[in-house]
Amino acid sequence: DADLTELGREEARRGGTPGYAPLGYLNRTQVVDGHEVKSVIVDPERGPHIAWAFAAYATGQYSLTDLVDELKARGMVTRPTATRAAVPLSSSQVHRILTSPYYKGLVVHKGVTYPGKHEPLVDETTWDRVQAIRLSRRIAGDRSWKTGHYLMGSLFCARCGQRLGYSRSTGKNGQRYGYFFCLGRRAHNSNGCTLP
Repeated sequence: DADLTELGREEARRGGTPGYAPLGYLNRTQVVDGHEVKSVIVDPERGPHIAWAFAAYATGQYSLTDLVDELKARGMVTRPTATRAAVPLSSSQVHRILTSPYYKGLVVHKGVTYPGKHEPLVDETTWDRVQAIRLSRRIAGDRSWKTGHYLMGSLFCARCGQRLGYSRSTGKNGQRYGYFFCLGRRAHNSNGCTLP
């Protein structure tokens, strides 16, 4: 096992991919000058779907569930194996994809990150935007991404400093309107904020 770990570390250090390539990529072996050369290429069938998923999520208009449904509608499925048929992606699989630095060109092996030789499916700016949206949606009680607003995640309460959430409501006359609210006040353990 120690030898396999060392081989994997050396492979990652050189920018290679230890083991199987993640979804969206394919392992490829070519014979060059009589030697086997292993590499990783973009899966022409699944790679574009994953690139789309990052771009779509980065807009802030899609929840994880929306993304799962849309990927299924687009025909995105897992790679079939000898024992498993190809199936649509689950929420946990999509979440893993959105959080894996491999898709921006990095290889992580045993907690150490190396620049990869494979082609990235997402640029650094889009990657950072996806991570910022993901983190903003985990804040206590914030479900503002379900309705969306371009200022979501960037406004803070002037009274207590907590992030502001966004929601929509229906007035007495039946018209919909949007409003911001203090997440500190709405959280399960309210911080005592008095922002209306």
